[in-house]
Parts: sequence; structure tokens; C-alpha cells
Amino acid sequence: MMEKRFIFFLLLCACSWTPQKQHNDMEEVILENGKTKVRLLPAKGGRLDQLHYGEIPLLAGAEMDIDLSGAVWWPSPQSMWQWPPPEAIDKGAYEVIEQEESQLVVQSAVSAPLGLRVRKTYELQTEEHLRIQYQAYNASQETLAFGHWEVSRHPKGGRLLSAVGEAFETSLEVKRKQSLYHKQSTENTLYEKTEGVYDFKIASTDLKLPGRTENKLFLDGKGWVAYYDRHVLLVKVIQDQSKEKIAPEQAEIEVYVSPILPMVEVEVHGNYQAVKPGNTTDFQVDWYWEILPAQEQRSTKELLPEINKILNKHEKIYKMDMGEYTLDGSTGLSANTFP
Repeated sequence: MMEKRFIFFLLLCACSWTPQKQHNDMEEVILENGKTKVRLLPAKGGRLDQLHYGEIPLLAGAEMDIDLSGAVWWPSPQSMWQWPPPEAIDKGAYEVIEQEESQLVVQSAVSAPLGLRVRKTYELQTEEHLRIQYQAYNASQETLAFGHWEVSRHPKGGRLLSAVGEAFETSLEVKRKQSLYHKQSTENTLYEKTEGVYDFKIASTDLKLPGRTENKLFLDGKGWVAYYDRHVLLVKVIQDQSKEKIAPEQAEIEVYVSPILPMVEVEVHGNYQAVKPGNTTDFQVDWYWEILPAQEQRSTKELLPEINKILNKHEKIYKMDMGEYTLDGSTGLSANTFP
């Protein structure tokens, strides 16, 4: 997986890569609520290209090649398609199915190699809450086994926080070489652990070129991951899954730091399951954010109450919307949701 990406990025550099300022030239859909503006590009993978809260961009955007900007959906595991991602799903044109002031529904063409069609629903519920619902429809004649995989790109230099299950300490030798932030003199301070939450530093420099996973981290999460940068706290919430329910060779939470481009990828995975022909599997990701009062540094202990406040808000929303809610629920599976 990492080797494929590395080759791809080296090719970009060999071709004298420069940022493509194409974002504003494409037809876009803007969702707005209060201080928040969400820019969506139906013609480019139906992707979430940028999210501004006030003047602050939460995603790596205009400085990036448009094929690598914003947030996208992929099927997992990556061994289904290797690299690059399937054209129709990742960067092909999506049809606009429904558009309202605070909501957009888009749908891809069928990816011929995979037999999958994807529908994305973006709903800006408040100025600090975006809900994204992904549906993957099996348009083939065979049962397909896959999971959902959301990838969002953010500027380097922030901090990644996640509550982590047992797999972390046993599967990754973080204090040696497999880490996000690799600098020989500070290997013993790669992360701070407070009350079961790991706080990783995401460096802008001092990152080794990719070995197997020297700049990719795989975590058994607890249903959420946070990225803290420039006093903005972004928390992505999903339904928690045991590591046995995640696609082979993947993890519930994954983080990739590019050695070449100015981005870190914050990735979340949904339930891996067998989907029969004509059936659809669903995955929902809730994004929450807030601007914290400016100060030079914040400890993990200072950030935890803010994260808990968001998680409590999320649980209340689900109790109100769905009657009962648990972070241990599984993703939905339904028949003939869309053609």
C-alpha cells in the first residue's frame, strides 16, 4: 500500500509538480450555515473540497493538486484496487440527485472494475456539525466483500488524538520506527498518553521517507478521532467497530503523513461485510469542530474536556434522532436502496 503511494508521489515530484489552482474553475456547490462554508465538487468525485469555519480552512485545499485535496471515499481493503483509486469513485463526475440549502446528494457512475456505485449525502446540520452518509451499491452479479473508508486531508503541523484499543501497543512499535513523527532525538516523546487517549505530534519536517509504515499509523480506535490545528479542534465520529470487523490489512483509524505534500490524511473505516448483488451498505461520519481560545500550547488534559463535550453532543443528537444510540452499533445493510 505505502509503496504504491510512494512511487506515485515520486512521479509527481519527477514531473516538477506544482499546485493546480483548478478548484475555483470547476462547478461547485456551497453549503452555508453561520460562520461555516462547505465547498463540494460534484464533477470531481463528488468530493468535499474544503470546509471553512470563519476564515480558517479545515482541509488541505487550494495548495494541493485537486486529485489529492479535501475528503473522499474509497472501498477497503486497498488490495481490491491497489493504486490509484478507482476512477469513477475517486475523481469521476457524480450526478446531483438532490440539492437544498444545507444538503447535497450526489451519485457516482458504476466503477466497472469493482462493480460499485457510490452515493454521498452531505448535510450541514449546524455551523459546527457536518454529517456525511455514504452508500455503496453492489451493481455487479457477484457478492462483494468490502468496507467503507473515508479519507480527509489536513495541513501538517497539528496533533492527532485518539482513544486506542489493545491493538496499538502490541501491533505497532511506535517508540522505535513505525511512527508518524520520526526524529531520532525525540523518539521517546512521539506521543503523550492521558486517560487512555494518545496525542501524536504531526511534524511538518523531520519525517523519514516511507518504509513499510514509517509514516502510516494503524489504530484500533474507539469510534472517534480528533485533529487539533491552529486552535481548531475537529472531531470525526463513527460507529465503533472491533478490529475483527475491519477490512483485512486496514484499521478503524489510520493516519498517513505525506513525505512530499503538505498534508496529513485522517482516515476512518466502517464495517467490512459481504454485500450481495443489488444490496447497499451504509456508513456515516459526523464531523464536529470548534475554535478554542488562542494560546501558545495546550496539553492533552486540556483538550480532553473539549473532545468529551463534542462526543456528548453527538450522543444526544443520536438519542433525539434515532430513539436509542450506541457507539458499538454496526453499519446498516439494505436491499435496493438506489440503482
